[in-house]
Amino acid sequence: MNALNLPAVKHVPTRDDVISFELPKIQRVRDYWKQMMGDAKSDYFRVVVAPPHRPISTGKRSLMNRIHGHIQWIMIFATRETGQYWDIDDWKYFFKVGATPYGYPCTFMEDEAGNTIKKPWSLKRASMEQGNILSEYITRWAAEHGIPLPEYDEAGNLVLV
Repeated sequence: MNALNLPAVKHVPTRDDVISFELPKIQRVRDYWKQMMGDAKSDYFRVVVAPPHRPISTGKRSLMNRIHGHIQWIMIFATRETGQYWDIDDWKYFFKVGATPYGYPCTFMEDEAGNTIKKPWSLKRASMEQGNILSEYITRWAAEHGIPLPEYDEAGNLVLV
């Protein structure tokens, strides 16, 4: 039986030595839980507690769209100014690695020589909060390098900031 993965559950305060959570009021989730409990071969379960995961927004004027748009803009601007071309994936990697000290998540791996490498998470895996860390880093980096970024004003017009 597969694990029951719930993106957010409500904590129910009890005693200090007991942790309780309320199952969502979705019948198929409750049925699955009952089946899991019935199939369990012991009273022990693996429990992972983490902050809720709000997937990064996608679509028109979303955070994902903003990040990709800003990276593309920087790529075009930098290529025009320096004559050197970096692929869009190189820019994405550059910014994700740069944002890791500020809290953008990464996995640490070792290369063949035994050196530790930061492998930043994909934006698809990141939460809204983690996406905001990346977006703020890109904005700060662009400002430090004198690159104006396109933004939408209150009227929905695209302007350079």
